[in-house]
Amino acid sequence: MEYSDRHGKFSHDGTTNSICNFMGVICWNPDENRILGLSLGSLGLQGQFPRGLEHCTSLVRLDLSNNSLSGPIPSGISWQLPDLSSLNLSYNRFSGEIPVNISEMTYLYSIGLQLNKLTGSIPGKFALLSRLESFNVSDNLLSGPIPVALSKFSTSCFSGNQGLCGVPFDSCSTSYGDYSIGIIGAAVGFVVGFVGALYISHCLFFLRDAPALRLSHT
Repeated sequence: MEYSDRHGKFSHDGTTNSICNFMGVICWNPDENRILGLSLGSLGLQGQFPRGLEHCTSLVRLDLSNNSLSGPIPSGISWQLPDLSSLNLSYNRFSGEIPVNISEMTYLYSIGLQLNKLTGSIPGKFALLSRLESFNVSDNLLSGPIPVALSKFSTSCFSGNQGLCGVPFDSCSTSYGDYSIGIIGAAVGFVVGFVGALYISHCLFFLRDAPALRLSHT
């Protein structure tokens, strides 16, 4: 990923005085090279999610929207950018599933993933994101039930995903319902069977020792 500097301040050897001078870079303090945010939308960026961001440990806001980035969203994004509060990857070509461990980024209040090629389901663990105020996954290839905790967001935040169901859309098809019922039924069956086996074993043990008990009382 490449970007040019904002003010054109270079030292005598041709290097920049501070990373804070680069376009789209927002620093906590102009005199320090501690990055607060990256606003790199609409710059024609290509390739995969930038690996070097894992070194930006002080990053709070990341905007890579409206570019041509592709490939998966890193599965380790939560430990690469643990303090992120705003994540905007919209209008790109990211593919694969939404990483479950985004749910570990507890400071997140805004997630923008719309207009990509993301597949799979919306992780149910996103319910852990208690500060989330803005969420958009529209126009992807997502499927499955929408987590109840996210049903507070409008229909437009989920539109364009033909496989999504549940609030704010219609209820999920019987296939999802049958799947859940099947899991519950299997669990109940296991418990009942286990308890029944213990009861029968206890009865057999008692009947086996009953003659000995009668003899001991005669």
